[in-house]
Amino acid sequence: MVINVPNLRFVSFDDELSVDSFFHIFRMLPNCTFSRDQLNYKQGDFKNVHYGDVLIRYPTFKNGADLDIPSINDNESLPSKHVVLHDGDLVIADTAEDYTAGKAIELYNTTNQNILSGLHTIPCRPKLPFAPGYLGYYFNSVAMKRKQHPLIQGIKVYSLSRESLMSLSISYPSIREQNKIASLLLRIDERIEVQNKIICSIESLIKGISNHYFQNIKCKWINLKTLRENDVIQLKRGNVIPKHCKDTKYCYPVYSSSIVNNGLLGYSNSYMFDSELVSWSIDGGGNFFYRDKHKFSITNVSGYIVLKETFDYRFVYECLSFQFKKFNFDYQTKAHPSVIETLYSLPDISIHDQLVLVHIMKPFYEKAKIEASFLKQLKKQKQFLLSNLFI
Repeated sequence: MVINVPNLRFVSFDDELSVDSFFHIFRMLPNCTFSRDQLNYKQGDFKNVHYGDVLIRYPTFKNGADLDIPSINDNESLPSKHVVLHDGDLVIADTAEDYTAGKAIELYNTTNQNILSGLHTIPCRPKLPFAPGYLGYYFNSVAMKRKQHPLIQGIKVYSLSRESLMSLSISYPSIREQNKIASLLLRIDERIEVQNKIICSIESLIKGISNHYFQNIKCKWINLKTLRENDVIQLKRGNVIPKHCKDTKYCYPVYSSSIVNNGLLGYSNSYMFDSELVSWSIDGGGNFFYRDKHKFSITNVSGYIVLKETFDYRFVYECLSFQFKKFNFDYQTKAHPSVIETLYSLPDISIHDQLVLVHIMKPFYEKAKIEASFLKQLKKQKQFLLSNLFI
């Protein structure tokens, strides 16, 4: 009876996978501890992979020549035992605010790049030959996450130690099968990247139309504080809401302050709204979000605007987003309602004139929504493969 096999395989592969310990397959390398303020994107002899970029920005299979890998400032001294990373090396983020600790990238095209592994990372070099890309996808698979979760420790900050990694068992097929798996997932990632560019181009077009409109509008602008005092709008904060994974009970989206994934934090078994809304991030830099009509909630690190019929939600979102670029919010500045209402204004025009702009942009909104839905399906397909191609 064949036991050690994944749920999904390519045709002609039916042998069991090899199994060995992390200790026997990888050699751990030293990392550096440079903080963000010791790095730059202009020049430097050595690049540095930061754990925050591994967690959020970088794809699984990372090109070492990419310009978004920062350099170490020339006035910083390198550790005496630093090791330059090679093709096929893994960089594992050992710390995160949630169970994404353990997320990894695999590097390629590293020749002459002088890449070092940075703060809160565990660089690993395989002792055995593996197909390019396979280890990166394997370490981000559902099977590997299931193995890592019992090893992750922490309450507010979650960490994965070098010692705990040593106890992991690593399963892998033949090089030929590894190549097929990595090639398939890489093609999906490339298609996801193309889809992201399509969505960005539509969003850029929407932004261009909106900017042109508000730059040339001829009317009086009214401060949000005045509108609030006249009971035309309300500025409020969300509630403290624990996050849960989506299931039959917890099915209503909860949005927070992050700009990642449109601010989606998790899910709840109840909801605050079943309507359109404009929200913004209080703790996340002041970014604005348009929420179309559905059942959802907003956390306490987000604010939201309630409008009377004299204003359209989509119009107000576009107007506030247009003004947002004028202000230099950062992640230390709190965009409380009392701050927002003094900075932003709305044009004093009729609801009819507001809807003219909204209707002009409606086809672009709908196109963006269709493309976003397709992107979601691509990601769902990738997640299915990551759940079934590995053990």
